[in-house]
Amino acid sequence: MNRILLVEDDEALCTGIALALGTPEVRLTACRTLAAARAALAGQSFELLILDVNLPDGSALDLVRGLRPRDPVPVLLLTANDLEVDIVNGLEAGADDYVTKPFSLAVLRARAAARTLQDTLWFFTYRFSLLPLAVTLPCFAALGALLPPAFYRAAARRSLVERLRQAE
Repeated sequence: MNRILLVEDDEALCTGIALALGTPEVRLTACRTLAAARAALAGQSFELLILDVNLPDGSALDLVRGLRPRDPVPVLLLTANDLEVDIVNGLEAGADDYVTKPFSLAVLRARAAARTLQDTLWFFTYRFSLLPLAVTLPCFAALGALLPPAFYRAAARRSLVERLRQAE
């Protein structure tokens, strides 16, 4: 199940995005402020963050800058700020994608799906080697077709990151 954190202060837009992204495979947590987003992030992990840049209690760019040293979660920024310098600032802050308002909900849904799939790298651990091999999903499928299951074990990168955090 994909867990998505949506931080958007516009109630109507938040509802529209929630409806557009809502599927049985997606659990969406919606927040309207940075404070609520920080509380949500402290309590659980997410596979994708969709953040409005301009919020009542500050800029989502500060949240992204604070996350980046410790969390590789993909970040998609939503904003009315469409100047080149705004886009560059958002990407330099650590965002993976930048969508300017107004936008198509279908395009947002496709970008969100691409970000969550892109974040999933698969790791093989071969029976005679303790070193994991990171491969993309197509390579995983190809190796899985060539090797018997007894020779490898697969895990999503996100689950490995969570296991490492728990071990600390």
